[in-house]
Amino acid sequence: MRLIKGDAPSLVDLLPTMRNPSQVYYGFSSIGAVADHLESRRHRDWWRLDERDKEDHHFYGCTYATALHMARDGWSEGADRVAALRDKITATRPTSRRLAQYAVAGALPNVPRYVAGNPKHMLRPDNAQARNRPVLTLVNHMGGLAGVDRDCFVNKCAVVAALVDVIEDAGFSCNVIGVSQSQANGHLVGVAVNVKEAGQHVDLPALAFGLGHVGMFRRLVFCTRTSDRDNQVMRRELPDAIADIMVTLEAELTAPEGVTVIVLC
Repeated sequence: MRLIKGDAPSLVDLLPTMRNPSQVYYGFSSIGAVADHLESRRHRDWWRLDERDKEDHHFYGCTYATALHMARDGWSEGADRVAALRDKITATRPTSRRLAQYAVAGALPNVPRYVAGNPKHMLRPDNAQARNRPVLTLVNHMGGLAGVDRDCFVNKCAVVAALVDVIEDAGFSCNVIGVSQSQANGHLVGVAVNVKEAGQHVDLPALAFGLGHVGMFRRLVFCTRTSDRDNQVMRRELPDAIADIMVTLEAELTAPEGVTVIVLC
């Protein structure tokens, strides 16, 4: 059995090929789409409620309701922490944005043009050129074992944010996908979430929650598998025997034509 669910099934191609006898995959176009999916689940769909209802802030990082809220609005506190760490990383390799066009509105003024009365005196990025840039897709493992400290998630997210800045300043467009795979009793569950679209600026609060907050993985990803009875064969090995599978550099991934995939361990 191999089932594919979610609003972005093509993302499943970015998950490693596995040989489990039963597999259920979920592909989501955004973090908000994960929240929409979970809120559409009926009470009878759930086969385990611990990940939704259990009060354990140290492990889950937040309540289920707060995780749903941040899935749509981002994690502003985390964004500040990620930005500070990212800036420390990029300070050792300063880069500058390519500003390619003059327009009425933009990011940086050209004073001589302004004084001369030219209405197109603002520099802005060449968005048309940006849309045609080659795409690099970063596949980032969202998971972490129970003993992994919450700050480790934040640190990893900061590294990803710094990589995105460097890659896009080098002339590429960056797509960031968060992935997770878990298995128990021969059954596999895979989740892939589009955290940042190619050609779009980084939404740091969204990136901070999607990759830097344990609530994304331990609340929303866990709930994705426990709110679907196609996965209840895992029940027999809960709570301790579900294995989180690392997506590694050796993973067998299928990239769409014209897209280069980089796996972040």
